Amino acid sequence: MLLTLLQSNYRSPLDLITGLMLIDLLVNPLYILCIMSISYVIAQKFYPNALDRSYLISGMAAKIFASFLFALVYVYYYNGRGDTFYYYDGAKAVRDAFYHSPLMGIKVLMAESGVFTDETFPYTSRIPTFWRGNTEVVFMCKIAGVIAVGAFQSYWLLSFLVAALSFIGNWKMFRFFSELYPSLKKHAAYSVLFVPSALFWGSGLLKDTIVFSALGWMMYSVYNIFIRKKNVITSSLALIIAGYIIFRLKAYVLYAFLPALFIWLFMHFKPKNEGVALKFALTPIMFAAVIGGLGLIVQGLGSSSDKYAIGELGDRAKGFQDYHTRLADQGQTGYSLGDVQFTPTGIVSSFPAAVNVTYFRPYPWEVRDPVQALSALESLFFLSLFLHTLFTVGFLRTFKISFNNPDVALCLIFSLIFGFAVGVTAYNFGALVRFKIPGLAFFLMAFWIIRHEHKRMLAEESEDHD
Repeated sequence: MLLTLLQSNYRSPLDLITGLMLIDLLVNPLYILCIMSISYVIAQKFYPNALDRSYLISGMAAKIFASFLFALVYVYYYNGRGDTFYYYDGAKAVRDAFYHSPLMGIKVLMAESGVFTDETFPYTSRIPTFWRGNTEVVFMCKIAGVIAVGAFQSYWLLSFLVAALSFIGNWKMFRFFSELYPSLKKHAAYSVLFVPSALFWGSGLLKDTIVFSALGWMMYSVYNIFIRKKNVITSSLALIIAGYIIFRLKAYVLYAFLPALFIWLFMHFKPKNEGVALKFALTPIMFAAVIGGLGLIVQGLGSSSDKYAIGELGDRAKGFQDYHTRLADQGQTGYSLGDVQFTPTGIVSSFPAAVNVTYFRPYPWEVRDPVQALSALESLFFLSLFLHTLFTVGFLRTFKISFNNPDVALCLIFSLIFGFAVGVTAYNFGALVRFKIPGLAFFLMAFWIIRHEHKRMLAEESEDHD
């Protein structure tokens, strides 16, 4: 009976997404003009530096354009296949609840996944996977539904609004890096705002867009609280909200980030004049935090969702690998990490291969389609930057800078733990290009900062010789 009612209430998102409708042609330009005008006013009022103003305006414009391309590709090229349309369908249900009454909208937002009531059933029954208790999808639909209140019936307009609001978190992350390293402002802008794959996949109506934005809010809030010591109350509130959003949408991102954040704070507040003995004593603590981060991912994912339970982790990873290896043999986008033993220890031993596939693959000879070719070019740039840094800076100095600079440690630890987590579970280049978005900015900034610190050290050594 329940399934019959759910099926009778369900409508395909493509019933309303048949192309650019009249409302899109009339309203979308006005919204975009309003968004860009607000961005211009904020840039002029709060950012005296011309470069900051330029990045804010161009970054917002790029974000909106990327969201349009994303919608264009999914509506016309993929013909309505993809998670984004399920989020849109759920967002319409939440929006309609608010249109009925604000109180009804709040009740739908508070409704627990899988629990139906007579009052909220007309709306919750229309949210995809609500009846299965899929908390991640339902929570994303609720976020999108709140934003959709101002988006009328337009998928396109909802995409633009999600992109514009998520850009605020991206901008917070840019400010974090650019305030710490003003001379690397251009590098920070590219790493956070303009990496092509992150811009495209991080601008559509997807969980990845919201998570990446929340991560920026989280990082800048911690920076405000502990380093700048400004706006502590509002930053604490933003930190809690951002952390909660990440936990509800993609908990493993939070579990990968917390060890890196702990070490970053630890290195900032440790004694500045510690001796060699203390440095050696701190080393195992840092390594233990990294290993603990891997354990948190496994344990935390298991507690937040049955599909990540420890007992099923090996079977699921093996299933992913077997399935996508068959896809690769058929000329599709699967990849393999080699002969992996699907036990917790065996999966952790695949760490190098998993990180490699996240940031450096697909290789040019693995490309199967035009979209994958763009990803391969980006991965080739990442690999070139990594190798060039090691050769120019040197392995020992790279390690020394990473060990002594808290910002490099933050970026490397998070990007490596996170790269392992997504690389060992995706087993598909198409999924991986989306999953890895949060790690890209941190991975790039780690090596930009290492190169920056190397130049500073060379300058100091040259002055000492003089």
